[in-house]
Amino acid sequence: MKKLTFLSIVIIALLTAACGAAPESAPAAAVEAPAAEAPKDAAPDASSEGLPFPGAEGVTSLQLTATSGGGTGRIAYVSDQDGNNEIYTITADGNESSLVNLTSNPADDQGPVYSPDGQKLLFISNRDGAFNIFVMNADGTGQTNLTPGASFDGPAVWSPDGSQIAFASDRDGNSEIYTMNADGTNIVRITTNEAYDGDLAWSPKGDLIAFASDRDGGLNLYVMGVDGSNPTRLTFTDGDNGAPAWSPDGSRIAYVSSRDGYYKIYTITPDGSDEINVTREDTLDLFPAWSPDGQYIVFNSMRTGGMELFAVTPDGSQMTMITYTAPNETDPVWQP
Repeated sequence: MKKLTFLSIVIIALLTAACGAAPESAPAAAVEAPAAEAPKDAAPDASSEGLPFPGAEGVTSLQLTATSGGGTGRIAYVSDQDGNNEIYTITADGNESSLVNLTSNPADDQGPVYSPDGQKLLFISNRDGAFNIFVMNADGTGQTNLTPGASFDGPAVWSPDGSQIAFASDRDGNSEIYTMNADGTNIVRITTNEAYDGDLAWSPKGDLIAFASDRDGGLNLYVMGVDGSNPTRLTFTDGDNGAPAWSPDGSRIAYVSSRDGYYKIYTITPDGSDEINVTREDTLDLFPAWSPDGQYIVFNSMRTGGMELFAVTPDGSQMTMITYTAPNETDPVWQP
């Protein structure tokens, strides 16, 4: 059976939350991990302090301002607060007066990703029928379909220089990874595998693409050359491992793992060593993304019941809640 993409996991989580049930993918009993060097617990052994939400032992409150994280200080994300999934931006401190709806479309809009210069956003939408990859200006204008057609395209990410886009698509029968020019031309398939390949991220140096694949059985994290060469497996655990996000300096990859039965945020080096368990609460944490200055990781979590946005320091020692609204918020990304 094909492994779920992290987009599918979010949908299941939201549906089960609406019914008051725990996600099926997060059982009460932890999955026993294979023998390996244990990831370092990032937070110190102390009681939680000053957190207005369920945290984890030893995690203290993080204070963010409207300009925290470098760049513009704004975070793009997906919310269903207007009845369907739209793409919004908000300042890093979660001030609701700064909230802007960028898409305002009755279709399902998801997966925002800023261009390296912060001037454009990629996203996926089914407004033309199938889920295709769109691009728009950072203020929501100029929304353009880059991959019109019947295939499921996405997620998509930019190359570090903004000239190319890598994306997942089932256009050839199963989920594979492709590259194309930033205007949607010159599509090239770079993986050829009967397994699922997706959940990708382009390295800041431009030489590697991190992705998730179940080609070896379970859903694990890999890196490969930008032409698809030399795929190398990074994680060797039970459960799902995916949704990679490179740190701005390229030294670490944040990702999600369900190795102990719950989806939590981890980081790892590009050679597969030095794993750190960043979030430790037994809940559902998804879609990590780094701040432009590398000081924080934004993610979405169900630790308060609904899916909200949070930020945490990369060592896991400090955390804050960014959104406090009734709707579900997912897919956060910090604007450069």
